[in-house]
Amino acid sequence: MEHTGLYDLELSQYFYEKGLNYSHRNPLEIKRSSGISRGKSDRMDARRIAQFIRKERDDLHLSRPNSSILIQLHRLFAARELLSKHKRALGQHIGSISVIKGDSVVKKLQRKLRSIARQEEKQLKAIEEQIMELLKTDLALLNNYKLLLSIPGIGKVNAVYLLITTRNFTAFQTWRQYAAYAGTAPFEKQSGSSLKGSKRVNHFANKKAKALLTTAAKVAKRHDYELKKFYDEKIQAGKHKFWVINAIRNKIISRAFAVIERQSGYKSVDQFCKWKQERLAA
Repeated sequence: MEHTGLYDLELSQYFYEKGLNYSHRNPLEIKRSSGISRGKSDRMDARRIAQFIRKERDDLHLSRPNSSILIQLHRLFAARELLSKHKRALGQHIGSISVIKGDSVVKKLQRKLRSIARQEEKQLKAIEEQIMELLKTDLALLNNYKLLLSIPGIGKVNAVYLLITTRNFTAFQTWRQYAAYAGTAPFEKQSGSSLKGSKRVNHFANKKAKALLTTAAKVAKRHDYELKKFYDEKIQAGKHKFWVINAIRNKIISRAFAVIERQSGYKSVDQFCKWKQERLAA
C-alpha cells in the first residue's frame, strides 16, 4: 500500500494483529515506476500498484506498524500542529486589524478574536499535557525523550517528532539515513564530464522534520559554544549561511542518534574535558 499519512495507521495495525503481511511504499516511487501515464482514477491506481508489485516483488520488504503509543503520539502531534498553525494565523489577523483606530465594530471583533486565541492557547497546553502523560506510560520512550532534550537546540516539539519519525529510533540504522529522510543529506549531481555541480540536498524530504531541524540549528548556534564557533569559522571562510545551517542540522541529527545509542545525555566538549579532569583527579 501507499503511505497516506494518518489514514493508513489503523489498517496497518489491523494487518499486523491478524498476521497479514504488507509493505508500505512511497507513492512517488510507484508513480515513477509506471512510466508516462495520462489520467487518474482508483481503478488505474490499483492497476499501477499491482504492476509495481509484480515487477518489484523480489525487492519488497515487509513493513511493521508503529506501536499503539506512537500512533497516539502521532495523532496528538498532528492535532497540536493544526491548532498551533491556526493560533499563529489568528494572531497575525489580530495584529493586522489593530492598526484600525476608532472603529467600534473592529474593537468588538478584536475582543472576540483575543478570547478565541486564549481558548486555543488552553487547548494547546492541554494537548501538550496529553503528550507528556502518554510518554510517561512507556519508560523507553520517556527515557529517550529526556536524552534528546539534553542536546542543545532540541526542544519538546523536536524531541517528540524525532521519536515519532524514527519509531523510537528503530526505523533507521544510522543518522545518515535519517538525514536523507529529513532532506539534510547532500547528494552530488554529476553526468559525464559536462555536468558536475556541488553537492546539494534533495527536495524529496519530510518537510516538517527539515523545518524543525532548521529551528533547532538556529537555536543551537546561539547557545552551544562548539556550534557557534563552527558557524563563525565557516562564515568567515566564505561558506554560505544556509550551507552552515545544514551542516549544523546534520550535527544535531548525529548527536541525537549518538545519545540514544549510548543511553547517556549529551555532553559538550567543555563538559567532557571537565568531567575527565575530575575523574583523573579522583
